[in-house]
Order: sequence, then C-alpha cells, then structure tokens
Amino acid sequence: MALPQGRHPCAVTRTALGECRIDRAGHLLPLDAKHAPVKHYRSYGEWWEARQKAAEAVEYDHRKTSRFWPFGQDVTKVYQTLDKAHQFRLDDRCVEKARLYVPPRSGSLPDLRGHQHGG
Repeated sequence: MALPQGRHPCAVTRTALGECRIDRAGHLLPLDAKHAPVKHYRSYGEWWEARQKAAEAVEYDHRKTSRFWPFGQDVTKVYQTLDKAHQFRLDDRCVEKARLYVPPRSGSLPDLRGHQHGG
C-alpha cells in the first residue's frame, strides 16, 4: 500500500469499497476512484450511494381521453395484467397493471376510384 506524500498511515483504513482516509472529522476521502469519485463523503453510505447508477426516469405512454376515445386516441382495447411494469398515464392519473392495444396503421387507404361499377 503506497501512501501519497504527506498522508499519515494511522488515518488510512481499508473498507469493502476500498481504502480511504479519514481526512477531516467525520469525512471519508477515498484513495482511488475505482468505486466512486474521489471527494469527501460524510458517511460510508454516502460513498456507497455515489457509485450507484442513477435510476432512469421512466416515461409512460400518455393518453388523453375524449368523447370518442375513452382510453386515449387510437386505443381499441385495454388488457388487464398482473405486471406492475405495465402502466400508462390517462389524463392526470396513472393506470397500473394495464396494457393498451393500438392497432397498426395500414399506411394508406384503399383506392376506391379504380373499381368500375356496371350499371
């Protein structure tokens, strides 16, 4: 264990996250950046949380109700599930354990002008 110049060996301790120095009263300073950035941490828990990845913001489908579309534009069915991951926003509320069915768009309307009607 090679200590940087000017650091007293009594102030260095080994933890599960790596070696750190008790730099100021109540502050831990990691000796390397393997687990988290080298900066002062007020507790071991703060040092551990600094290495955790931030939770990704989950954006659910947002639908607005109308007189003709009670579950949102183009939604033709709502399936109930047991999975909490199936969620969507309907106006200002969150609907859990439900999946929306929106039929695929055909891309174009059929051309009705090509048909000749005999008469």
